[in-house]
Amino acid sequence: MSKIYYIRHGQSEANLQQIFAGSRIDSPLTELGRQQAKAASADIKARGLKFDHVYVSPLARAQETCQIILQAINHKDTPITDKRLKEYDMGSRTGSPNIGYLSAVELQKSDEAESAADFRLRVKTFMDEVSALEGTVLICAHSFVLRMIQTIIDDAEPTTFCDIQQAKNATLIEIDYST
Repeated sequence: MSKIYYIRHGQSEANLQQIFAGSRIDSPLTELGRQQAKAASADIKARGLKFDHVYVSPLARAQETCQIILQAINHKDTPITDKRLKEYDMGSRTGSPNIGYLSAVELQKSDEAESAADFRLRVKTFMDEVSALEGTVLICAHSFVLRMIQTIIDDAEPTTFCDIQQAKNATLIEIDYST
């Protein structure tokens, strides 16, 4: 069984502009996002963590965050890019203002949006595989992915993933995934 750590990417241009990037806008990090990733590296070093396995979303904001962290902690292995870690696909809502509360039910009403059930399935299959590994795992991905992981842990309805508080950018979180 593995010990799992999760880090949401650093601030992206979409975060700064307060728009939904989802999986369709490959928003790069801002300079603050790069600084946040460096600060996360310092936190990892201070905790004395070493990672046996590293997984990252294919989106640029997660890739760059992961690269900055791994370089700073002198991790030599190449991270594994896994498309199941891609951010939730909010369909036609992509690019719209991200202000105020929006439920998963409202998100799914957007044209071409991913269903919460499909999103849960892809995240759960990933987490089930990773949790079976031996050693320490780092996952670098997105806010909605982490929220869906929490609904899986809590055995909650998939449509409630938006109700979970968003993690701060580039903050390391230990996940107790023993489902």
